[in-house]
Amino acid sequence: MERVTADEIRSFAKSLGGKPLHTLAQGKEFTVEVDGDYILYTPASTGKQRRHRPAYLEAVCERFSDTNSYHSSTYRPVTLNPSYTLAVIDAYLKSKGRHC
Repeated sequence: MERVTADEIRSFAKSLGGKPLHTLAQGKEFTVEVDGDYILYTPASTGKQRRHRPAYLEAVCERFSDTNSYHSSTYRPVTLNPSYTLAVIDAYLKSKGRHC
């Protein structure tokens, strides 16, 4: 099982420098930024930032570490926007030569 932490994902997101990413299921383009402990996702389709609270990021990382699931429905009780975080987790694991 792959394990990720919120700190790892925040640090990785900082390193992306606005590089476009794509959601895993629908391939929708977005960028990610970090503002303190918050993750900011900006879908290319709207250009409007979505602020992701630290508690949500931690909960998604914990659930991912337990399940290694890339299915958004696995995270619905935790957050309504898991597709962006899952894409960042996927990119992070690939950058480390790891992938579920």
